Amino acid sequence: MAVIQIDGQPPFTLRGIFVPLPGGYLLGGLLLANLLVSAAFRYQLSARYAGIWITHGGLALMLISELVTDLTERESIMVINEGESVNYSKDFHLDEFVLIDESDPAKDHVLSIPIDLLEPDSDNPTDSPTLDLAQTDQRFPFMLVVRDFYKNTDFRSPVEGEKSFDVRKSNNSKVKIVPIRQQETFRADEMNFRSAVVELRAKDAPEKVLGEWLASSFFDIAEYRPQRFEHNEKSYRIEIRRKRYYYDFYVQLLDFRFLRYPGTDRPKDFSSDVQINAPGELTRKTRIYMNHPLSLEGNTFFQAGFDSVTEKQTRLQVVYNPGSILPYLGLSLVGLGLTVQFLYHLFTFASRRRKASS
Repeated sequence: MAVIQIDGQPPFTLRGIFVPLPGGYLLGGLLLANLLVSAAFRYQLSARYAGIWITHGGLALMLISELVTDLTERESIMVINEGESVNYSKDFHLDEFVLIDESDPAKDHVLSIPIDLLEPDSDNPTDSPTLDLAQTDQRFPFMLVVRDFYKNTDFRSPVEGEKSFDVRKSNNSKVKIVPIRQQETFRADEMNFRSAVVELRAKDAPEKVLGEWLASSFFDIAEYRPQRFEHNEKSYRIEIRRKRYYYDFYVQLLDFRFLRYPGTDRPKDFSSDVQINAPGELTRKTRIYMNHPLSLEGNTFFQAGFDSVTEKQTRLQVVYNPGSILPYLGLSLVGLGLTVQFLYHLFTFASRRRKASS
């Protein structure tokens, strides 16, 4: 896929010459290079400049921490109803295409495919991507052919004679819809509803088409049921949904508390009493509320919102940031370097005063 934007800012042309706009990686890299080169050429490796070297090292670490955070940080949301236990959170922006084997009554088997793999090649936009799912998991003996892909989609009812797709609402009633291609949005307050028209073929008989289905991340919000089909006496489900991150523990919502300002509907405070259930470990209870997050296995759970209708559902923002300690280390080094440099000059000055007085 051709990337034509840097941090949402499009490039421009100057008399026909392509001019990319600088982004954070370029500016941050230049600042880091300038910092290291200036230190190397201005200051010798000696005790006299030890504090300056430590300070520059701290500043460099703070710049590097921004890069580490940008590359590794992950933000998602965990939605839990009272009495429910959940072991996954959903990404705010990324989608995934999933094929789910529902035939096992004990658990579902999920095959997750990054949504980018469904997009056609920018050099051959008419070439339909074809994926051999059996190479990844033998439980899914299918060839997946992407007939059409939408980076953003709207839907409407079909006119007579127009090709449409059948979907079912939560009450199992069937409706016909037509996907309409929309311009992809990059605004923070808008969502892209990615959709795909996919075709499945049996792995042992590629010429045999099992069916063609429309999947979309819009279906979950619109309360449409996922597409389903059966093959070799097994039941499967097709979805495009927000990418999920699974954990080795379950978070159970015991009680959600919500307070309002007297005489208004404005929320004053809300908190979640949760129980952490991890296999092989003792269960523990804790409360998550404003400015008091829960840290667990490298993830931090913040109280972010709730269902204002039922007031029985909490929404926890989950932040995973392996480089969260780096800014503190960098700041500590800066403080240490300034202290060392100050003490060096203080002792040097005191020593000179003693020699002068003697």
